[in-house]
Amino acid sequence: MAGVEESTAQGGAECGVVNSSAPVIPVSEQLACVAREIAMRERVYPNLINSKRMTAGKAEAELAAMRAVQRTLQWLQANETRIKSKVEIITRVESEAAFRAALEAFPEAQLTHVTETGEQPDDQE
Repeated sequence: MAGVEESTAQGGAECGVVNSSAPVIPVSEQLACVAREIAMRERVYPNLINSKRMTAGKAEAELAAMRAVQRTLQWLQANETRIKSKVEIITRVESEAAFRAALEAFPEAQLTHVTETGEQPDDQE
């Protein structure tokens, strides 16, 4: 898959969390793939329904799920800068000795919300 390798080589790792065994595919390429998949399903499903190999309900559900994937990827793409900023903050906080000491003292504790000093919490924006 030259396209996947090429995408990864061109800095795809900047687009998200990396599983070292899986290639990183930029969100823009994932969105293009999902759009092609939706278009293909819109062409193929009517024939499957007509030949009784798929019900109309199943086709609608499958298309709805794929459109939900598309909306999720669009949201991720639109919020990529904010997401990366939060990941950078979390990474910085988790590397601080005081944070690690607090986790050792309270092993059940979890980091659930992060804001920069002076920043409005997400739920108040």
